[in-house]
Amino acid sequence: LMAFGIKQVGRWADARVVAAFERDAVNASSNLAARLEYPLHSLEALRGTYLASDDVTRQDMQRATAAWLARSNDLQAMGWTELIARADAPAYEARVRASGLPDFRVFDRTDTRFKPQADDVLAVMRYIEPMEGNARILGVNARSVPEARAAIDTAIRTDMPVATAGFRATQGV
Repeated sequence: LMAFGIKQVGRWADARVVAAFERDAVNASSNLAARLEYPLHSLEALRGTYLASDDVTRQDMQRATAAWLARSNDLQAMGWTELIARADAPAYEARVRASGLPDFRVFDRTDTRFKPQADDVLAVMRYIEPMEGNARILGVNARSVPEARAAIDTAIRTDMPVATAGFRATQGV
């Protein structure tokens, strides 16, 4: 009888350990899922800003991103790219410069294996927040980074958010 009692107490202890592990695993999984969804929610919120207006200004961009960037350190920056034809780049640069960014220029990353083509569509970084520490990314053709190009092309084709493969950020180049 004593052996049976000891064995039963051992089973109960094992069951408590398993239950505690499962509870902690579910909690950790839920927290990870929430952290991974946060950037997607911010992306959809920013998308909504552009769907609601045909003319989003830099100040609109600042207001739209402020709460998302202030909440946590999960997001370091939020940007907006515009698709333009390579041939339209000079006129686009002139419009952006006239809007208050006198040094704005469209450029391709030169540290990648990208080969520019005359008829290429560019994904030009028009806005970035916060501007401090990120200003040098303005004007970059995100499609000149092969990893970003693949994600951008897939996002355009599917109208869904797509994560890029890892690559070195333009700010660090």
